Amino acid sequence: MPIVPNDFLDNVLGCPQGCIVVCNILDCFDNSLVDQTFIKYIWSKWYNALLTRKRKNYPRGMPTRIFQRELMFALDNVQLSSANPDPTGCSGKNDLRLRRRVCTGRLPSAGFETITDNDLFLTHKVDTKDLRRLSGKMILLPALGAGGSGYKWLVRDPVSVSLRRGKTLGRRTGLLWITQRKEVEPYINFTDAADRVRDRLGLIHYKSRRRLLRLRIRPTMLAGKSVGRPTFADAGSHRRFKAAADKAANRRRQSWGFSADLSLFEGGAKWIDGAPERVVCPLKTEDVESVEIQYLGEVSITRGSAPNDDEAFAQRLSVRHGYAGGVRRRIENLLI
Repeated sequence: MPIVPNDFLDNVLGCPQGCIVVCNILDCFDNSLVDQTFIKYIWSKWYNALLTRKRKNYPRGMPTRIFQRELMFALDNVQLSSANPDPTGCSGKNDLRLRRRVCTGRLPSAGFETITDNDLFLTHKVDTKDLRRLSGKMILLPALGAGGSGYKWLVRDPVSVSLRRGKTLGRRTGLLWITQRKEVEPYINFTDAADRVRDRLGLIHYKSRRRLLRLRIRPTMLAGKSVGRPTFADAGSHRRFKAAADKAANRRRQSWGFSADLSLFEGGAKWIDGAPERVVCPLKTEDVESVEIQYLGEVSITRGSAPNDDEAFAQRLSVRHGYAGGVRRRIENLLI
């Protein structure tokens, strides 16, 4: 017997973002990143989260036009409400030793990078005294609603900043996504560095006019931390996550995931592997104290806004599973 009503699967596969998630579930299973028990656990939690949203917000029925949005909200709420029961050591609720075994690759000594929103980071994470110290290198812009003030840098030199106590690098209820430093370095001196890095790392949520920062993550910051290859459970509703690399050489690097390069995808390239990526539990600012940051500039191009972009990405992911029919048969067998 299925663990949730059959029409839930129909609805998930009936929208592009749902298809993307299901394809990534299958790729995670095929790469031994998660087992069938974990898939069934998340699936039932996803269904119940959507049911809760329906009952609370749409007692007379959920309009079809907003179903996909609500479906993705529900999936992200699963990650939050279940204390992120994924393979990185953030929670002991699930035994995912198989995932940890796959993710024991040696950490590069050169260090890591993570990319974040410039304005939010400066407003909420940097010590107030350091903001005053940097005033000669930045222009303070008018407040941007609830997100805080805006900061436009006059220089692109790396600077070290002290962090506010009681904060985290990475969402407190989520994860910190990292890549190798050498994946970011080649683009730093381009005038469109923000677009190039955003595309390479598959960060489709950073749209035009967003200002981006690079944060250098020293290897010592990860000492004693569980660092893992990301799965569908980590990515949640991310529209351009892919759990399996295209190129054989990248697939052999089993301790790393690979982003989807947004520029390559929109250009119709055969292979769209971007940068290697991993996830780690959020880092407490008390443990980090300071971090080196560098302004990348302002994003100029919004990705993923063209008609049928999500459909095209879902179809690309479905090929290895036999397209739509094969995807349905495989996920049905896993959910029995």
